[in-house]
Amino acid sequence: MNLLKKRGKRIKEKDASLVFQFVFTRLFGMWLLFFTPFHLSFLVSTSWQLDTFQAHFISMYGLTTLLISLVDLCQ
Repeated sequence: MNLLKKRGKRIKEKDASLVFQFVFTRLFGMWLLFFTPFHLSFLVSTSWQLDTFQAHFISMYGLTTLLISLVDLCQ
């Protein structure tokens, strides 16, 4: 019965960076999970030149998929 009364550890002010890191890495990971399926075919077949990345991601398709992935993340 003593195991059920354990409340866990409190987050203190000195752990603020730890909380930020946890939240940031989880949100970034979830965003990548939603964002990469849209661009997987491009990433597999690309020549890894900066010009091709700029043309692909700074286009209507790239901005639309960015918006969709951010909306999916917020839901």
